Amino acid sequence: ANVNDTSAGRSTRLFARTFLTTVDWQTGINLPTLLSNSWRVVPGISIVNVDPGAFIVRSERTGGRYVAQSKRLQYGVSASPTFFGLFPGVGPVLRLRHSVSPGLSYSYAPSAAVSDDYLQALGRTREGYLGSLAQNVLSFRLSTNIEAKLKNRADTSLENARKIKALSLDFDPLSWDFERARATGRTGLTTDNFGVAARSELLPGFDFRVGYSLFEGNSLSDTARFKPYREDMSATFSINRESGIFALFNRIFGKADPSAPADGGQVAATGDESEARQVAALPIAGSPRPTAQFAQPTGRGFQGSFTFSSSRRRPVIGGNVITIDPKRECDKFRDTPAIYDLCIIQATVTPVEDADSLRGNVIGGPIYRTPPTRTLGSQMSFNITPKWAASWNTTFDFVENDFATHIVSLQRELHDWRAVFGFTQAPNGNFAFTFFISLNAQPEFKFDYDKRTIRRNR
Repeated sequence: ANVNDTSAGRSTRLFARTFLTTVDWQTGINLPTLLSNSWRVVPGISIVNVDPGAFIVRSERTGGRYVAQSKRLQYGVSASPTFFGLFPGVGPVLRLRHSVSPGLSYSYAPSAAVSDDYLQALGRTREGYLGSLAQNVLSFRLSTNIEAKLKNRADTSLENARKIKALSLDFDPLSWDFERARATGRTGLTTDNFGVAARSELLPGFDFRVGYSLFEGNSLSDTARFKPYREDMSATFSINRESGIFALFNRIFGKADPSAPADGGQVAATGDESEARQVAALPIAGSPRPTAQFAQPTGRGFQGSFTFSSSRRRPVIGGNVITIDPKRECDKFRDTPAIYDLCIIQATVTPVEDADSLRGNVIGGPIYRTPPTRTLGSQMSFNITPKWAASWNTTFDFVENDFATHIVSLQRELHDWRAVFGFTQAPNGNFAFTFFISLNAQPEFKFDYDKRTIRRNR
């Protein structure tokens, strides 16, 4: 349907539904590497789209008809050298090695046109559009690593020292288009998002990342404003009695264990531990598989893993914003408690979706957003006695100020038998109690008891 306003020179179109179908292909050829032992220079030629979108699209705006944009040649060259330095160590550290790996690339593509039909299919207009300009782009990325060689009480030679990565930093690439800067008289930065990731083997499994949205608005428009906004942040680490940080403290105080594993304290997951993770993923305690009832093995001491996740999206100025609450989407499963519990768990621990995936394909149409999330997930296990082990898994939502599912289990080793007591409470109040005992040599020879309570309303 069309609604015309001739006085304002505008018209409004209403569609029964929206859809977007895309077809794309890219071709690139890398020439032989030059200076492979130092600068690693790689020239190349590519056939790329003029617009960053797909090559062929169709939508409700084209009446179901496919429209194509244009291709153009892109010439580029990249270099990725590595610089490093060796520094004397201190205390239990024999030597430090600091390496810096920058990546520099340059690409050029001549100007080319994009048809009005293609722009209309995506809801764009020719006014303020920068995609058809020539590309004169310089990109830069950086990664750096600090490695340490630790002393070994059994062998103090440098060759046999244990090496760990004390700190690794990876920066997302940034691109600057000189042609765009000249045409707009503003910024030539073409990177929409930027992030930094950090890792360290001093804490096994440690991984930290923070991500930023750099522009307010679409970077392909000349009205986009450079205004960094933090959107994502996550941190994960695990710790146990053999972790590298404890080994470092033991070395400082002269209590190093020469039999410590050479992987910096990272212990490979056993079959029982893998099964325990699957049990923790269930909305209620218990599983029909016999071995899935086995929690963490006793005698391993304290082990813990923690995951913090924070996600939000840049506020939208103007436009029709529709907020989607994933937890409210679970209400349709209330009559099926098991599915409802699983839906609530996934809605609690799953990060917010990318805003671009929720915008739809209509520029200027409704923008679908999900609320911000801040959660802390933990999985801990420890020994109460040499034969009793316990574990606790949960997730805390800082936005709702409430816990998600609690999964608590107790395990007792009985020589040739193993007994597991499990308790689970779901976010809506449903809970389950499970008792399981089986023969270690023949897990199929078992006895299990399962009691579940279902609450229709929390």
